[in-house]
Amino acid sequence: MHPIEHLRYVARAKGADPVSLAYETINALRGLRHESAGIILSMRRIVQRHSSVGKLWWLCSRVVNAPDPFEAMSRCEDEINDDSTASNLRAAIADGSRVCVVGWPTTVLNGLASRSDLKFFVVESGGDGDSAVE
Repeated sequence: MHPIEHLRYVARAKGADPVSLAYETINALRGLRHESAGIILSMRRIVQRHSSVGKLWWLCSRVVNAPDPFEAMSRCEDEINDDSTASNLRAAIADGSRVCVVGWPTTVLNGLASRSDLKFFVVESGGDGDSAVE
């Protein structure tokens, strides 16, 4: 797939979790290695389309401010892979707790899905809450 088409796909994605959006954005931007001038415009459009996704703001700000944007993408991907938020959350929530989540926060759901002692309340947000119910 051409990198611009890949970026359009990412920009049009609705209800996707922030981690998947970040990975897809990194993969699409890597395709612009020979057209590096398009990186800034592409990131602006991605953030514009997904303005409430903090992980994309983080990714794009790191890439834009880096001397080597492709090296920055690799570092960001490593940091996403090494993120311990889910395990820290799993350890921090007391046994038998009630947990309220808004939408489909993948990190929260992945971190707490194995905790059968918890009771979840999912608040629908932009039509993505159904994806959290299993």
